[in-house]
Amino acid sequence: RKISMDKATAASYFRLAAESGHSYGRWLLGRSLYEKAVLMTGVESKQSDEFHKLVEEAAYWFNLVADEVPEAAHQLAVMLEYDLIAGESLSLAFKSMQSLPNNFLKAAKLYEIASQMGHVESTYNLGLMLVHGRDGLSKDYLK
Repeated sequence: RKISMDKATAASYFRLAAESGHSYGRWLLGRSLYEKAVLMTGVESKQSDEFHKLVEEAAYWFNLVADEVPEAAHQLAVMLEYDLIAGESLSLAFKSMQSLPNNFLKAAKLYEIASQMGHVESTYNLGLMLVHGRDGLSKDYLK
């Protein structure tokens, strides 16, 4: 039997793994949902219900594993930094972040978490945020 090799088939396998509790399956399902949303063309598409539904579902799967999969923490940080999701949608694992006053600070914290797990791009993004120090992020943010 030949297996179809396309993104939809891959996403269906990622969903099976994710729903079975597999951490990287959850990350990959979230990534495929996010990519599908980002690849939607036109301003109208980015404002559509489908776009927001895909982004929110991607965030849901990233949330479940962001404390163990650095790519998931990084992607959540990107989504927060660019206001694609509300900071209130972070999971209970990040309850302490609810007290941070804006998405920019929550993104910085998630970049820090991913950086501590060895995610180099998160380290770079956090450095950029610290250099610019906007939206309440001071240069002494990391102690």
